[in-house]
Amino acid sequence: MGSSLSEARMVASGRQWRHPLVSSRVLLCGQILSRQACLHSVPWRAKDFCSMTATARQRLLPEEASLPVRSEGSGPETLFFVHGWPDDAAVWQAQVEHFKSRYSCKCVTLPFFGQPSDAQQSYSSKGYDFEEVADMLAQTIRHECKHRVILVLHDWGCPWGFMLQQRHPGLVTSIIALDVGHPSFFGWKDAVYYFVKYQAWLVAAYLVCRMTARTPFADAGQNLGDRMARVLARYIGRDHMHVTGKACYPYFYFFTSFASWAPSKPSVLEGKALPSCPCLFMYGQKFGRNKPFLFHTAEWEEYMRSRTDCLVVPVDAGHYLQEEAAVQVNQAIEGWLRTAVSAK
Repeated sequence: MGSSLSEARMVASGRQWRHPLVSSRVLLCGQILSRQACLHSVPWRAKDFCSMTATARQRLLPEEASLPVRSEGSGPETLFFVHGWPDDAAVWQAQVEHFKSRYSCKCVTLPFFGQPSDAQQSYSSKGYDFEEVADMLAQTIRHECKHRVILVLHDWGCPWGFMLQQRHPGLVTSIIALDVGHPSFFGWKDAVYYFVKYQAWLVAAYLVCRMTARTPFADAGQNLGDRMARVLARYIGRDHMHVTGKACYPYFYFFTSFASWAPSKPSVLEGKALPSCPCLFMYGQKFGRNKPFLFHTAEWEEYMRSRTDCLVVPVDAGHYLQEEAAVQVNQAIEGWLRTAVSAK
């Protein structure tokens, strides 16, 4: 790996890290992106794409888009698991094993994540924005589930899930969000901080794939983008063998939403997609609020605590609390489902 496993775990748990390859190039990538994003000479124009209305962009989404789902267990209620980057359905293994005897557990795999499959050939090479992913998740729930579901979310799965519940409230009974708060509570300073820290590298990986697509350099661009994404995935201690540059699209669409030339922001960034259902928020508190990758704000935590139908549970773990503290997480989820949700 080029570094010790303990160093990799430091990153996964939220401790500060400095990698000679990534740290020396992230700022350069940020400078390149800031100049290239508005250039008119590239084959695609981010400005034009982001200025489309949601209806116009809908043509990029297959009408019957339904994502691959791994189903286990049976029960009157369904836990619908949504992962983030760079993971897939396997990140929920500990939760599925615990709940499958009483719940129907369905773990979705998002476009370009997980192992390559024939289904990925039908996905748009541009990836999908927040609204499109939410609609794909909604279509998958309608196809796979007979009743409303309990969303269990992690990482990018959290903003996607919040958007899903806002756009399709009739499909969701409650939300369990792990380690990532509502993105509308983040400001410019937070966005720039994460961008400079590490996310510019992933946006660059996505752009390399996208800008070289449909050119003679498509294969070389895809290979380079994949390698860039795998560098960071490997360094944070995650399974990196099937990570691709195309899977970095959530970072691109998140930051272009903050750009001055974006005509409007997704409702999930404007505070219009706050959960209107009961919500359990759990986060890793290892190293306290001083850990550099705390993916929620104090305002979000205060908002959640102010609601009688919501609960905040800190866990002595890093970003992957569902793996690092699986027993505590499972017990907290089970207790909350038995009391707060069952009382509704």
